[in-house]
Amino acid sequence: MSAFDTATATSSAAQQWNAQDYAIDAGFVPTLGGAVARLLDARAGERILDLGCGDGVLTTELALSGAHMQGVDASPEMVIAARARGVDARVMDGHALTFDGAFDAVFSNAALHWMPNPDRVLEGVRRALRPGGRFVAEFGGHGNVATIVAAVQAARVAHGQGASTFQWYFPTADGYAERLRKHGFQVKLIECLPRPTALPTGVAGWLRVFAAPLLDDLPAEARATVRDAATALLADLPRNATGQPLADYVRLRVLARKRMTSAPRTLYDKLWDAHVVVPETDSAPAVLYIDLHLIHEVTSPQAFTELRERGLKPRRPDRTKATMDHSTPTLPAAADGTLPYASAASEAQVAMLARNCAEHGIELFDMASDNRGIVHVIAPEQGFTQPGMTIVCGDSHTSTHGAFGSLAFGIGTSEVGHVLATQCLLQRKAKTLAITVDGEVAPGIGAKDVVLHIIGVIGVNGGTGHVIEFRGSTIEAMDMEQRMTLCNMSIEAGARAGMVAPDQVTFDFVANTPRGPKGADFDAAVARWTQLRSDEGARFDSEVHIDAADIRPTLTWGTHPGTAIAVDAPIPAANDAAAQKGLDYMQFQAGQSLAGTPVDVVFVGSCTNGRLSDMREVAQVLRGRRVAERVRMLVVPGSEIVKRQAEAEGIHEIVRAAGAEWREPGCSMCIAMNGDLVAPGQLAVSTSNRNFEGRQGPGSRTLLASPMSAAWAAVQGHVADARELFAQEIIPARFLSTTERAGLGRNAFNDWRWQADGSPVADFAFNQPHNAGRSILLAGRNFGCGSSREHAPWALTDLGLRAIVSSEIADIFRGNSLKNGLLPIVLDEADVQVLMQRPDDELTIDVAARELRTPDGRVYSFPLDGFSQTCLLEGVDQLGYLLGRVPEIERYEMAAAAVAVLNAVAERFNHTFTFSEHDIGGIAIDRHGEPLPASTLAACQAANAVLLGAVGGPKWSDPNAKVRPEQGLLAIRKALGLYANLRPVRTHEAALHASPIKAELLQGVDFVVVRELTGGIYFGDKTRDADSASDLCRYTVAEIERVLRSGFRLAQQRRGKVTSVDKANVLETSRLWRDVATRIGREEFPDVALEHQLVDSMAMHLLAKPREYDVIVTENMFGDILTDEASMLAGSLGLLPSASLGEPGAVGIYEPIHGSAPDIAGKGIANPYATIFSAAMLLRHSLGLEAEAAAVEAAVHAVLDDGVFTADLAAKGSAVSTAAATDAVLAKLG
Repeated sequence: MSAFDTATATSSAAQQWNAQDYAIDAGFVPTLGGAVARLLDARAGERILDLGCGDGVLTTELALSGAHMQGVDASPEMVIAARARGVDARVMDGHALTFDGAFDAVFSNAALHWMPNPDRVLEGVRRALRPGGRFVAEFGGHGNVATIVAAVQAARVAHGQGASTFQWYFPTADGYAERLRKHGFQVKLIECLPRPTALPTGVAGWLRVFAAPLLDDLPAEARATVRDAATALLADLPRNATGQPLADYVRLRVLARKRMTSAPRTLYDKLWDAHVVVPETDSAPAVLYIDLHLIHEVTSPQAFTELRERGLKPRRPDRTKATMDHSTPTLPAAADGTLPYASAASEAQVAMLARNCAEHGIELFDMASDNRGIVHVIAPEQGFTQPGMTIVCGDSHTSTHGAFGSLAFGIGTSEVGHVLATQCLLQRKAKTLAITVDGEVAPGIGAKDVVLHIIGVIGVNGGTGHVIEFRGSTIEAMDMEQRMTLCNMSIEAGARAGMVAPDQVTFDFVANTPRGPKGADFDAAVARWTQLRSDEGARFDSEVHIDAADIRPTLTWGTHPGTAIAVDAPIPAANDAAAQKGLDYMQFQAGQSLAGTPVDVVFVGSCTNGRLSDMREVAQVLRGRRVAERVRMLVVPGSEIVKRQAEAEGIHEIVRAAGAEWREPGCSMCIAMNGDLVAPGQLAVSTSNRNFEGRQGPGSRTLLASPMSAAWAAVQGHVADARELFAQEIIPARFLSTTERAGLGRNAFNDWRWQADGSPVADFAFNQPHNAGRSILLAGRNFGCGSSREHAPWALTDLGLRAIVSSEIADIFRGNSLKNGLLPIVLDEADVQVLMQRPDDELTIDVAARELRTPDGRVYSFPLDGFSQTCLLEGVDQLGYLLGRVPEIERYEMAAAAVAVLNAVAERFNHTFTFSEHDIGGIAIDRHGEPLPASTLAACQAANAVLLGAVGGPKWSDPNAKVRPEQGLLAIRKALGLYANLRPVRTHEAALHASPIKAELLQGVDFVVVRELTGGIYFGDKTRDADSASDLCRYTVAEIERVLRSGFRLAQQRRGKVTSVDKANVLETSRLWRDVATRIGREEFPDVALEHQLVDSMAMHLLAKPREYDVIVTENMFGDILTDEASMLAGSLGLLPSASLGEPGAVGIYEPIHGSAPDIAGKGIANPYATIFSAAMLLRHSLGLEAEAAAVEAAVHAVLDDGVFTADLAAKGSAVSTAAATDAVLAKLG
């Protein structure tokens, strides 16, 4: 056993002492170098690097021993001597330190303190040490604090590179040990033994004299290890003629491993620890070494100017790479070679970068370079970006490079100068945030959707103060370009950086770059990179978990990336002034869906989505399609390499054929510094990373999206769900213009099944003869995703398919399939994979048992709802089922509740009522283009009364529509002169349970609200411009007088009290209302008690003291609101009727307050009682049939007393249908 074997430290987290916890420190003067050289040289073929001090003792001995080494700060004499021995030795000083590959062992002597540039030594350790190699910090008797600190820094660097780290430690004083403890070591100091007067002879003697005290002080389990190590070391010492070792003294001591190896570390911790030059303290940030510095024309000029002013030069120009991207034109050069820069300032920036790079020897990818492009695109594709690095750039989206397992972040111009001058930055260590995304994303969902979804979940401040590590199966399944997109937008969540642990995907990407490590260097690098993962049990400051199944195509609606929502989700209501400002700027309304929003510009490019895979996605969408006529689309590759690769695949031809622009590489419209602008007011769907106000041009509006969503919006001319594309792979959109269902089978899977010339793709499943006639399709996950059209199942059934088997089937496609007799079967993914391995099995599907059976006896159960099962077993589709229910439908349409009751009254009291039906509202808009056709108005004017059905419905619910159903209602009231709307509110003892108000407040409530109908704010002039809107509330004295008289006359027939409701403390119209009410009451109706109530007070008292009211008279809007509130007293809107009346003899309109509930129409659950009460009011007020009206009301009261309740009134499980409730009333009448 050699001392080196035994002395190797470990990164094990075990706390107990063990053999690998010790490093033996032996000091031999003056022949230390020779002893160590022989000890290490025995390990044939190892490469040794000594970072020695100027005296070069160890360097000389290593050189003369013939070891494979490279010396630092060696004198010319030493180099001559080494070369004479056949060793490739060279002179190096601290300003010219270079390294020849990786080494098995690195010795660091006091050079860490004495060299003019000790950070070069740290860099040497980082670059030179092989993973698993040994690092030795050996500092002699002059070991002052600076030397110790430097050694500790080097040890940390080595540890971060995966080295087994240990120290050779010379100083004897306790003070030095204490200094080491302060810098992160656990130190066990054993006193040095003085040189004995008579030196012992032989190994045993030396061991007895010098090792015994040490062994006695060690734990028992460590003694044998140290004894063997000491024996091996002493046996290898050079001796004089008498056999004594050539040394003034020998010391042995033990150092425990560093504390930093005792706790699991995150990937960020490892990268941070490996690059700390000076640790962080309370009074100062850490000094962090930077491996790769990227610069461009926008944020670097002032940094170079500062260097000149201070008389400085870039410290490591070899570690800085430059490109031109932000201000560069994406239009081609003119015939004379001049480039169309947007401004002289832009051209000057580019020229200055070229001068600065030439002056300082910095590699520049200029406008003539075949490898130029966006800085965050070219660095990875060249191989400059590698795992384990620290990478900075004067650009926010430097976090892109974190996809490789590097620590990468953006810096300001001042910091650009810091890195140029020192290759270091001052940084405080950030917190850590683990974001885990698990599951498989659906087709049409890309990394941009994933990261926008994440930002939408955690917010733009969710990562503030943190470095994000993206983890989970979803991330692991991404390729490197997707991971770069993900990490690129970490900054948009407020994070300092984002990163993904490197894996084989990473290694393969770097292996294929032109400037990445090659051969043995690559193998050594991969060995290091495989250590760059968060340790098991590593603690993050925060963690977030995301289910990939929740991620849909995602876009932004506001003016920062945190306003991310799914394409089919409504825009949320603004919860603060900033959000409202964003809505106003974007010209959106809360509740609006992004889907269908017209688009002016589409931009695909940027450091977020300007790579080859992004170009391929665009081509996939545009192939065979055209950009919508009014849309301008720019496709801008991220680099010259991306452009060449895309053009080699013909992508540029597809883009141009679709009507889009194929541009030269650059940042382009992402930041719009080069003249590629979105015009004021235009809406752009952009694959860039920020959507701030005016980001893409003054007044521009931006929706961030994935390349697929952006390209699909360009084709559609509006925002659309990219998942539709994958449904279209079943039946492409160009085949949807057919007017027939049959014949679509030929076009099923068209773009996969047929070549452009119409010839079949031979290996596609449906083109293989042995598959002909098969009726079951085994499909991948999320089959049919995005389909909203039935053409897809039509095409499949036309192929002869009867069932689809998959582990996941999109909901809309599933519903469409069942409507057309195509059975969707969902099984576990593992079961589907088993079936796919045996495609020639004859499967049996038992719909009645909901089972799929295989020939070998396996049985798979699948879910199927009872209705769909019935339709399949009976051989009918949903239309067939509906046709079987025509009698019920006719009953609903031809014998609605109120008509049925009126007919029953006519039969009982020997009347004849004639009914005619006419269009108003939504149905009139559809059929006649206006909400109140002249024919409808004429029929109503000729009738005795109007019973109103449904006016509106979900189909016509857009509040911004120019023509709306309610306009018909307002117009007919005006035309018929109906100015008073009577809304009775009466509680029913049997229905008190349905109200949220206490029962003791409800008993005996009976009042009528008289609402003015044809004036006020609903009919006043309206204005709107970009910044404001107004609605005029106007009343005349005559309008107020007539409705008040209606209320007073009604009070005379009831309990003699009128409550006039207004807002006289604020509104002038209300002050007029109060004046008129006071005068009318005093002069014309002295027998009626009058009180005035403010509307806000009324809203409270109506619920608190409802029995106090008899007749309430109020203006239009107040009455509308108060009567809906009053429904809480009755227990349901379904109990409140209304009558709209005018002067005596005028035609009245009767309807329930809720209209006829179009949202639940046809479901058989609506409450008919309000409609029936309205019919009773029709009998009383328009036909003068008081007895008949009372009979109807008595019938409804009796039914309520019997507990016949619809769903809005009934306890769970006891509700009756609309028809049953109506029948109960008819029975009471009968």
